[in-house]
Amino acid sequence: MTSFLGLKRAQLEAVSAGTDIFNFKQSASAGGALPEMSFPDTIDSATLRAILQVDSYDDALSILGLYYQTKVTEKDINIAFRKLALVLHPDKCIDASHVELYNRLFQKLERAKDSLLNDNEDLEPQPLLIQEGPESRRIRVLDAKEKLKAARAQAVQNKALNPKLQCKAARTKLEREVEVAAVQAAVLRKRGQETQANKVLSDAKEKLAAFNARYEKGNDMFDDPSLAESRWEKNLLRGKTSATTGVSLELKKQKEQQHMAQDLKKMAMLGMSPEEAAKRENHRMLKEDKEGWTRKVYDANGQSWYMRAADKEADMRQKDMEVRWVEADDGWKKMLYWKDQ
Repeated sequence: MTSFLGLKRAQLEAVSAGTDIFNFKQSASAGGALPEMSFPDTIDSATLRAILQVDSYDDALSILGLYYQTKVTEKDINIAFRKLALVLHPDKCIDASHVELYNRLFQKLERAKDSLLNDNEDLEPQPLLIQEGPESRRIRVLDAKEKLKAARAQAVQNKALNPKLQCKAARTKLEREVEVAAVQAAVLRKRGQETQANKVLSDAKEKLAAFNARYEKGNDMFDDPSLAESRWEKNLLRGKTSATTGVSLELKKQKEQQHMAQDLKKMAMLGMSPEEAAKRENHRMLKEDKEGWTRKVYDANGQSWYMRAADKEADMRQKDMEVRWVEADDGWKKMLYWKDQ
């Protein structure tokens, strides 16, 4: 196959691979084939390679430079066409004598692209691009707001339910999931996917069975432990003492005595001189060192500190300390006190 320059396919591939224009013209003259038309010396190698590629080959893949690709997609075809069209478009022609050549090559390039897009059945379809207008965007935003509002209302409603109704709602949701899984399993069995159908249905049933086994002894267990502890602290703070609240009269009396002792200690500290306060603090630190507490770290000043609060609490409980509940701004909290104080 010979091009309009009188070159063979091997010479064209050498030029397309990046051969210099001067060497290409030299080899063309050395081969004895004179070109049908001459190009100016200012033409770049990219333009010359594109002209030779489109003019020499007849099959569409070679024209677009996709001959050696194992799989060609629609995106690859469009990219290759754009690269060549930027060079071979008639508007890119500088010399008026080459307008006819550019028109013919560009038409050939378009025919190659159209033939590939129409005949190739293995092309990956591109997603449908839908231009979203202002009205459709407004509707989509309003729909999202309504869904968010409904979700928040449902969350508030579920939080307001008592533990028994919360447990019932959760069980109903799992039962509905079992029904949906049964329908999906039936569809999978019709397709011959027996193993996957059994797995889908068994997973849903196991979730429901685990829920029933966990909360079969009563709906009180469904309540969140953190919420129960929070209610217990609120009842203690408000002075509610009964069997249902879990706060006893003895515990309430013990807390009141601790508050009185803490207030007396603060009053004594206010009337204490700085020397006495420093002496008491030094005595406490010496007692800590004497007991030989473990799991400590030492800073640059030589001061010992516990790695974790749990280590300190566990170590002090074994010796001369005890845990007491004290009133704080946000409720009650545990504090460590000396047993002899």
